[in-house]
Amino acid sequence: MSTIKELAETCGVSEQAIRKWCARNQVAKDVAQRYIIDKATETAILRHYGKDEGNQVAQPTETSCETNETMKEIIEMLRKELEAKDKQIESLQSSLDHTTAALVSAQESIKAAQLLQANSEQKLKMIEKPAEEAESQGRKHWWQRWRD
Repeated sequence: MSTIKELAETCGVSEQAIRKWCARNQVAKDVAQRYIIDKATETAILRHYGKDEGNQVAQPTETSCETNETMKEIIEMLRKELEAKDKQIESLQSSLDHTTAALVSAQESIKAAQLLQANSEQKLKMIEKPAEEAESQGRKHWWQRWRD
C-alpha cells in the first residue's frame, strides 16, 4: 500500500492532484480523515495517470464447446422471445387500428348529430318566430291601436 506522496511521485503529479482524484472518485477515509489507499485504488490512480505498471494486454481466452453451446441456447431462447414480442406488437397494432377506426366513426356520428340538432333548432326558431310576430301584433297598447 502506497501513500499519497509516493503515488504523486510515481505518477509525476502533485499530492493535491491525487487528493482531488480521490475526492472525485469517492475514496473512503479513515478516522483521521485520510484517504484509504488500498491496492485497487492505487491501481486505479496509476491507470488514470498512465503509470500502470501492469500494462499487459490480456490475451483472449479460448472458448470451450460448452460455452459455445450455452451461447447458442441463449441466442435461440432470445430469438423465441423476440418472435413472441413481435406477435404481441402485431396484436396491439391491430387493436390500435380498430380503436382508431371506431373513434373516427364516433367522431363522424357526433358531427352528424350536431348538424341535425342545429338544423332542428333553426327550424324551431323559424316556427316560433311567426307565432311571436302574430302575438306581438295582437297585443297593442291602446295608443298603438289608435294610430293604426
